[in-house]
Amino acid sequence: SIIRNGAPRGHNWLSNFYAERKFHTTTWYGFLERHMYPVVRDSLRTGAEVIAANVTTSGVRLSFRSGEVLEVDQAVVAVPLSALRDNRLRLTPDLPAWGREALNQIDWGQGHKVFMEMRERFYTDIIAPDGLRAAMADTWANTTYYDAMFGKPTDRHVLALFQVDDQPMARSQMTDAQLLADVLADLDSWYDGAASHNLIQARVMNWSQEPFIRGSYSMENNSDEYIRDILTPIAGRLAFAGEVLGGDSQSTVHGAFASGLAAAET
Repeated sequence: SIIRNGAPRGHNWLSNFYAERKFHTTTWYGFLERHMYPVVRDSLRTGAEVIAANVTTSGVRLSFRSGEVLEVDQAVVAVPLSALRDNRLRLTPDLPAWGREALNQIDWGQGHKVFMEMRERFYTDIIAPDGLRAAMADTWANTTYYDAMFGKPTDRHVLALFQVDDQPMARSQMTDAQLLADVLADLDSWYDGAASHNLIQARVMNWSQEPFIRGSYSMENNSDEYIRDILTPIAGRLAFAGEVLGGDSQSTVHGAFASGLAAAET
């Protein structure tokens, strides 16, 4: 059964067939900070929202919400799919009508992550509230609690939640404080109050509430078009990149990374 003694069945067998190698002492954030950020640090601008990209005969004109206009030879659009679907970034020329229609048929997921540092470890390697079979099923919906320090050289205890779905989720509409309280309530009900008792600090990342993301990542393509054909470069000057163009690695950080390299080479 999924529930045992009032709590979801957890599993402690990860170490039998898996060892952390890719991120033994770092994360994707640390990888990008170490290898990418130094290259672009001097030219990186934050808080500068681009609201329009106009392809001209001589280059690309980028318009910022601040009113500033920047002329460049070429540009790569790497905004989340939601920004293109909602037309928060206006393109001139726009995508063709068939491309715009197809773009709107790509599901845009909701989701969040929660990291909770605990005084003691009272949880297993993986907790699958809906059952391990559901967690490993070939669907976009996923609710998994896991030991975020698994295989790492540390004595700290961090329990994490990864939750995404291609359907609306109540938690996606919550504030960070509300979402954390809701997660702790579930854990406390399963583990006799151990989560609240052991909590040291927590970090909530509710992607659905991030104003420039408004969701998690692209999911099912329900159109008859290939995504690479929908987001093909415009006039050889404006290319597209991002997880949605990650191919077999769609919806992942490394898929987005690879798509950026491909766009830069076009």
